[in-house]
Amino acid sequence: MSKIDELFLNSIINHKAFVAYRNPFEESFKYFNTSNLSSFNATQFENKTQKGFAFCAFNNENENYFLEAENQYSSPQEILNLSANFDFFKSLPSNNSIYPTDKAQFVATVNKAIDQIQAQTLQKVVVSRTYSVPYTYIYHPLNHFSRLASKYPNAFVSIVYIPNKFCWIGATPELLAEYQSNGDFKTVALAGTQSYPPGMNPKEAIWRQKEIEEQALVSRYIISCFKKIRVRDFEEHGPKTIIAGKLMHLKTEFYANAEKVNYPYLASEMLTLLHPTSAVNGMPRANALEFIEANENYTRQYFAGFLGPINQSVKAGIDTVSNLYVNIRCMQLFQNEAICYAGAGITEDSDAEKEWDETALKMQTILDLF
Repeated sequence: MSKIDELFLNSIINHKAFVAYRNPFEESFKYFNTSNLSSFNATQFENKTQKGFAFCAFNNENENYFLEAENQYSSPQEILNLSANFDFFKSLPSNNSIYPTDKAQFVATVNKAIDQIQAQTLQKVVVSRTYSVPYTYIYHPLNHFSRLASKYPNAFVSIVYIPNKFCWIGATPELLAEYQSNGDFKTVALAGTQSYPPGMNPKEAIWRQKEIEEQALVSRYIISCFKKIRVRDFEEHGPKTIIAGKLMHLKTEFYANAEKVNYPYLASEMLTLLHPTSAVNGMPRANALEFIEANENYTRQYFAGFLGPINQSVKAGIDTVSNLYVNIRCMQLFQNEAICYAGAGITEDSDAEKEWDETALKMQTILDLF
């Protein structure tokens, strides 16, 4: 039995929370279990003494968790082939509120969003949908986790389990915020989607006006957040095309340093302003949230929330870094089925049928290895 599976089984038996993750471009798994759960708040993002893992909801309707890392383990990345433990599924809730999204309903919601954008009550809104996958064969979430890590080296891959609450697994390409102990802060605008033909040079990608404008809206939103806290000294790099599994996106990176701009609370205040970003919500922020809550047939819970390690040690433990990622390309595990989630950014130039196809492509990131 591997150490990671041993700790996972210990979590099930002793009713402890369990986290395993693999950072982008790293070659090792990190994991721990814990009984110390508390509510996460933004100030913990820049607190240099607390070590753990944040798992936070899309909005304030669900609890935001901080899982304290009592002991964290690391092992070389490997393809796991473990036997399923059915006690694990017994510890999960049954799904009695989230159902697969009907295509006709999704198309109608997208068209309604376009109407509101044309009426200028919205600039952009992200419409999401769900897909149900029953367990038709023996399934072990750690096997799924390890295969995702192997296939998507540039993604943040994770599994988060809290007994009798939930288990989520995902491989997200989208960094929400990074904060280093030297004061460096980073965030990204990631939007615009098209399929990636294998072997294609990303520099040769041709983007439609719809995707260019969608990405520009996210970038402008981030700039507006900097301006709200009166930070003018930041760097902007991009946009450029990046590959995420079978997809390509447009990405722009933003950098600032809390010490340089003499703003010690830069990271926590930017995190509060950014989430939920227009990449998963829309603009104006309040109008988009209202539209999502009124028109999606389920509550997003932790889909499009954020997650990631807090105060991970680097450089032989001298420096630390906190990385938070947007919880997309993900699924939630229940007793008898998994629910997969994906969203599409809707602008005035959107086509509802194409947006349905885009969400299907995004879901394949995690379904291909299910």
